[in-house]
Amino acid sequence: MNLLRFIKTSINNRQNLFIFLLLTFLMSNCGENARLESDSYMRKKSTNVDSIWGYFESQTDVVKRSEFVMNKYNQLSQNPKYSDSAVKLLKKLTKFAKSNPDPKFLCYYFSLQKNIAFLSNNLEQAWYWHNKRVPFEPFAPVNNKLSDDIITGNMLYFESKIDSAISLLQRTLNFSIKEKDTFYRQTLLINLGSAYYDVGFYGASSNCFSQASLFSFPTIEYKQVLYTNLLASLNAERKHKEVLKIVNKNSVLMKASSGRQDLAQLFRLNYISALLSSNTDISVIKSQFDYVERSVIDDHLKSFYLLLKGRFLRLSNDIPGFQKLYTENLAFIYENQPNTIDNVEGLKFGLSQGLFTVSFNEFHKEYVKITPSETNYLLLSNYADIFSSIKKSEGNIAESKSWEQVSDKFMLKMSQVSDELQNSNIQKEMEKVRILQILDQQKYQIEKAEIKGNWLLALSVVFGALLISTALFLYQFNINKKKELSILELESELKEKELDMLKQNQERQQNTVFTSKLILTKIDELILKIKNSNLSNNPTMVDIKIELERLKGVELPIEGETIEESDIFEKYQYLSEKFPSLTEMNSTSYKILVLSILDNAPKDIANLLNLNMQYVRNVRSKLKKELSEQMGENWDWPDLA
Repeated sequence: MNLLRFIKTSINNRQNLFIFLLLTFLMSNCGENARLESDSYMRKKSTNVDSIWGYFESQTDVVKRSEFVMNKYNQLSQNPKYSDSAVKLLKKLTKFAKSNPDPKFLCYYFSLQKNIAFLSNNLEQAWYWHNKRVPFEPFAPVNNKLSDDIITGNMLYFESKIDSAISLLQRTLNFSIKEKDTFYRQTLLINLGSAYYDVGFYGASSNCFSQASLFSFPTIEYKQVLYTNLLASLNAERKHKEVLKIVNKNSVLMKASSGRQDLAQLFRLNYISALLSSNTDISVIKSQFDYVERSVIDDHLKSFYLLLKGRFLRLSNDIPGFQKLYTENLAFIYENQPNTIDNVEGLKFGLSQGLFTVSFNEFHKEYVKITPSETNYLLLSNYADIFSSIKKSEGNIAESKSWEQVSDKFMLKMSQVSDELQNSNIQKEMEKVRILQILDQQKYQIEKAEIKGNWLLALSVVFGALLISTALFLYQFNINKKKELSILELESELKEKELDMLKQNQERQQNTVFTSKLILTKIDELILKIKNSNLSNNPTMVDIKIELERLKGVELPIEGETIEESDIFEKYQYLSEKFPSLTEMNSTSYKILVLSILDNAPKDIANLLNLNMQYVRNVRSKLKKELSEQMGENWDWPDLA
């Protein structure tokens, strides 16, 4: 089982962003043994250390058994109930590592120890295990190399070596693409985006998060983290309209019932941040704050909430409300430094208006503890800004200007970091990654379409050729004015059918039964038209009619067993549970719904069910209106499945 753990950071400018680290190893359990029930139980549920170890020793593939036992340790260590079992298993691993010098196993073992030390905030020990692993790096399997680089990147990140972390994660991302890895690539993109965000490189940050969003999400929490980070980056880029579009399409992420409550709150706060910068009606913003304030605001989000709430109150000209908000929360701001220092704009406004006083010493005692580094330049600049405002409110202009110069100095260093990153061809690397990813996706889609559509393409070509030859023959009789109208109508129908058949190349396999019935119906119509036309005795037309009748008897090469019509409709019975508004739907409306999901046009549905086409349109319109309450806007019928 692959587990993700979210780590909340205490670095400034992070209240609206989450970072997470992938802590376990990807299981390569795709061999034959993985399909056995006992193996499945052992991998997913077993917690008995002796049984786990017995299974480990029974496996011969070094990589698979190494990944198995490392993942089992992570499973046990994540659950306090099995902490003793985790310790016991780690002792067995340590003993085995000393007696078994296999380089691949040692790569996994050293990575595990490195990870354990990192999670215990023991960076010195983590680097010790890192150095132990270095000589065995050439033997590391791809999965291990990727996961180990992610851990190392986070170690560099928490040591404030952001440029080194970015460089490593970028190289690892390129390696992931080269090896066609998809599992770790999303994690790499999110970690890399978080690092870019911290140094103010917001364009690269949002680019990483956007690429990561193209992958599937193992959990709703995973999706909440990713989209919250993407909103924060876009807000920092002042791309507020894009934020609003993303929120409209993913509004479910703001509901605590759909995931973690603190992540839902953070998603909504980033949404509010975009609204405040988009000339949105005050009443709309107020309704969002009302929603946030219905529940207790998570402590690590409170500072971000104060920042946005203060901005809203100033925008509403509610100065007494602003004064009350900051006066009541000054103690919280003092106690939760440095996370709360991003409220610099609210504090500066209050000081300039004489709404409250702020203690210089309360801030300064925390300021002197901060080591100047790439991740702290913005934080130190904010502190200096506050000190400048405090001294100005006290009438000490000289000291105020002195602190203002300190603030400018740190901002200059911050911009130098961004310049260095820009000069290191990062944007070119990110664009290269994006293009390669798009090419991979397009290649996959093309291969998938070819596999599913080969037989239908062949049928379309044969039938299309027959239709075209028939149309060309009939066109020769256009000289006869009395037959002109009949021939033109037939030609029009043939061309329309040809286009319909070409369209079938992209439809799903489930739709082939209905497509086949429609083809046979059209053949009957053509035979009838030929019989009733003045050309029915023409030898060529007789041959065409015979060919059409033979075509009716050809069995379509559908893969597997033929799907009965009733099976198709029964397959979608679950929709009435998924969408309560469909429970009162009659059988005809239900069939129209299923055929719409299979991407049939109203005209084809009417032909298949012997219904009036306008009636079909009316039913679809009514269903669309009822389902929009749950599906939102901009959805299509196949999205329901």
